[in-house]
Amino acid sequence: MKRDYVLIVLLAFFYCLPSFGQYTLIDKARMAKEKGMYDAALKILDEAEPRVRTEEVPRLWFERASVLEGQYWDEDKSFEQLNKLLACYKYAEAHSQSEMDKLSCKEKLRQWSRILIDYGKKAYSEGNYQLAIDYFKTCEEIDPANLQACYLSGLCYFDQEKWPKAKEKMLQAIDGNYHATEAYRVMIHVSRIIEHDTRKAVNYAGQGLNHLPNDAYLREEMAMMLIHLGEFVKARPHLLWLIQRKPEDSEYLFNLARSYEESEELYTAEWFYENLLENEPQNFEAWYNLGVLNYNRASKNLNQDETKEGFGHLTKAMYAFEEASRIKPRNQEVMQNLYQVYKGMGLVEKARYLQNKMPTARMAGQRGDSNH
Repeated sequence: MKRDYVLIVLLAFFYCLPSFGQYTLIDKARMAKEKGMYDAALKILDEAEPRVRTEEVPRLWFERASVLEGQYWDEDKSFEQLNKLLACYKYAEAHSQSEMDKLSCKEKLRQWSRILIDYGKKAYSEGNYQLAIDYFKTCEEIDPANLQACYLSGLCYFDQEKWPKAKEKMLQAIDGNYHATEAYRVMIHVSRIIEHDTRKAVNYAGQGLNHLPNDAYLREEMAMMLIHLGEFVKARPHLLWLIQRKPEDSEYLFNLARSYEESEELYTAEWFYENLLENEPQNFEAWYNLGVLNYNRASKNLNQDETKEGFGHLTKAMYAFEEASRIKPRNQEVMQNLYQVYKGMGLVEKARYLQNKMPTARMAGQRGDSNH
């Protein structure tokens, strides 16, 4: 009751001031706003609107937005209040005939889009995803070109495992030319893990690298997915890029060696296996692959009557398989391959020892085949 009385008195005071059209009324509203009397200011603007020319109405809406904004900060930080003031700025922008007035509205909306992004980020960091989404959605409504809000909404949906919505928002951001590592991370994850489509994930990684060529995450994902698909040669440029930054990473070196082996550049493949093993002598897979590589080369040499080269590669294969056997003494594939090497080199006693130790090796020997 007391509040209503004060409002009536203030309105009476403001209307008693000299009046010179809508500008004086706007001044009166501003005075009320400065005194914190937001309801009085809004009342003045509401009653002024029917009395001004149509082209002057947007200025009243801008002032109304300004009053609601002050009220928002001082009294009512609700989404309802927020939506009211933003709707006023949007209306003023849409209907203003003055370019200066339009620019003022646009600047206000830009300011609010930044505020909404900050609010949304804070809610996101606190795990309040729905509140964050509400802020980002409001930001998109007042600034459809703000793709950051779209991207951040995608992250919120992704963290909640709402895969279709996460995909929708990230595609919207990417298609709008917003390129961030996390956007492609989401698309790779959804394609590969949820939709079980590694090929599509590779396409997204490639699209990301077109825009972010120095992104280590995308490089590694691309390399590992191509390797998963068995496309070692296509993975090679990405592996070389990664090795430049981590020259002693055993996984990169191992897969790079495999890529050269795949393209039958065997000397280069051998060099990379040996380089890896200098730094990591207990790498079973590298010793095993090095043994297979040299055994296959030896077989080719011997079939072509290149005896010296063939026995040289058999010796390398023997050494590699023996090292692999020390690391995994019970591995049957290594024993079977080593058995074939001993036979090929005429090392009868060693071959017989393996026959006794590994019956499966004896059976492979009786069949005259090897497991490569």
